[in-house]
Amino acid sequence: MDKDSVWVSFDCSIEEKLNLDRLAKAFSSKPAKKTECQQSVTKRKGKELLFLDTKTAQNISIFLRSVNLNLSNLKNHILEMDEDDLTVELVQNLLKHVPQDDDTMNKVVDFAADFETLTEPEKLLVTLASVFRIVPRLKLMEFKMRFSDLLKQTDRNLQAVTASLTEIRGCVGLHKVLEIILCMGNYLNSGTAKAQSHGFHLDYLPKLRNTTTADGKRTFLHCLYETLEEVSPKLCVFHDELRELRLASHVSLDQTSQTLTHVAQMLRNCAVEAQLSAASPRTEPNDKFVPVMHDFHSHAKKQVESREQRFQTVSVLYEAVCKLFSFQQKQYPVEQFFQDLCTFVDHFKKAKHEIAKQREIEMKREKARLAKEQAEKERRKKKLAAEKEKPNKCSSNESTILDLIREKFKIPMKRNSRKSSRKISTSDFVVP
Repeated sequence: MDKDSVWVSFDCSIEEKLNLDRLAKAFSSKPAKKTECQQSVTKRKGKELLFLDTKTAQNISIFLRSVNLNLSNLKNHILEMDEDDLTVELVQNLLKHVPQDDDTMNKVVDFAADFETLTEPEKLLVTLASVFRIVPRLKLMEFKMRFSDLLKQTDRNLQAVTASLTEIRGCVGLHKVLEIILCMGNYLNSGTAKAQSHGFHLDYLPKLRNTTTADGKRTFLHCLYETLEEVSPKLCVFHDELRELRLASHVSLDQTSQTLTHVAQMLRNCAVEAQLSAASPRTEPNDKFVPVMHDFHSHAKKQVESREQRFQTVSVLYEAVCKLFSFQQKQYPVEQFFQDLCTFVDHFKKAKHEIAKQREIEMKREKARLAKEQAEKERRKKKLAAEKEKPNKCSSNESTILDLIREKFKIPMKRNSRKSSRKISTSDFVVP
């Protein structure tokens, strides 16, 4: 180790100032031994688990401490279907910790007589088990609380897909662009088996940027944009008519269909559970499950049927789009259709941006070239002007010198005759 290293000059006496005992307690792998007093308190406060294992009891204890539940009030809230005090998160956590099979819950009920001797986690399960068919009830309560959000998400998905399919069917610009792509493709494929094609599958659109020019610097989409500029500049912004395409590309109609199927099944469960609860001898006076679920089922069923009809409308609309572009609906899911079209639009926009950027660079270069040429012209102009002025300056200097000589030596200047046109020079003066 180098003598100038910081570790060489380290002062070992600093350890005396550190609380190393606290460090040992914090990072020790072995738990600290409890004192006799602590052990007696643990034995006095702890209760033996009767039917729960330690890990399950610990998880439920953590949950109870996080929500600070009163078990008596909790049971009343469940019986009264009180959604003001029962949140979706709370019901989901209850379902997470409650045994899902009926046999286990029936065994839990048998411990109700020993309620006071049970631990808090066990008391929670015994309290919940005292409610008739608690697990299906909690599931239906959660479903009822989430029902409005499920419908809103379904409405957003159906609206996006319906609007986008309608835009695509009526987008004349897109149809014209596809026609031009076909013409360009037939020209490039001249002499091959693909020449003179009557159409192409739309899943080929995202692959267009893979077709590059001979020099490898540009793609088919760059040429397409320049072609559209020549044919009709309005076609360069055909994507502006597809406003809902981006949102529709994130929608899964399969998932939407599964959601509607799940909602319909849960509504059927509502009717079944309401009938079972109505016929049960364990019904308590403040149990409102049957009337609440009956009302909910009545209006929810109509709403779900309305969404199912809209879903069928979307299917019919997509079938019309399939016929418009000549592809099989089963072989080309609507999700893939939207994603491919959206990818094509993104690639086209990128090519459009690159062309605009290249043109801007070329414009700057042209401006710089013209400015340089203008500056060169100005320089030459000034140089020519300076060369023209140079003889006049010499003549002026010579006249000045002659005047000085004449004044110093007082020499009269010879006057030329009117007929003579000879210029004055130094030879016209005689120096005494």
